[in-house]
Amino acid sequence: MLAQDKDGKVRLFSSFSYQAGSWRIPRRVVFKAEITECGPDPRYVVTNLTSAQPSFIYEKVYCGRMEGHNKNHKNGLQSDRTSCHKFEANQFRLLLHSAAYVLLHSLVTIGLPATKWVNAQFDTIQKRRLKVGARITEPATKIKIQFPGAFPLKHLYQGLCGPFS
Repeated sequence: MLAQDKDGKVRLFSSFSYQAGSWRIPRRVVFKAEITECGPDPRYVVTNLTSAQPSFIYEKVYCGRMEGHNKNHKNGLQSDRTSCHKFEANQFRLLLHSAAYVLLHSLVTIGLPATKWVNAQFDTIQKRRLKVGARITEPATKIKIQFPGAFPLKHLYQGLCGPFS
């Protein structure tokens, strides 16, 4: 099945049967051939699903799994930076990165479901949505956050604050 998406990528999904030397039986291999402006990007997945369409297996079953979450954890939060010599220090670092992951995941699933940012990677959310200059003051009864006059995301932050604004 050949398809061209809105970004101009050309994709071809197909499948074939293959048996490696150590396998008892042949398996189905789903293949995605994609050409982007950066060049060819072939991918394949070995599966035991026999009746589903190759595009469904690749896009919904395979890509819908934990790979995106792992990518967010590793690349968006730099959780692979465990360069300390002590195991305990690296373990604590990973614990802090995991806590940050839970906070960002909660922000995306609870605070951003009706926005275009619901499918954004964590590093994009951090760079474009969380790194904001603001003045914070604490009068006697509440915390006041003042954004710049030309802040383009004021409505988004007001929606995140909900009843607290």
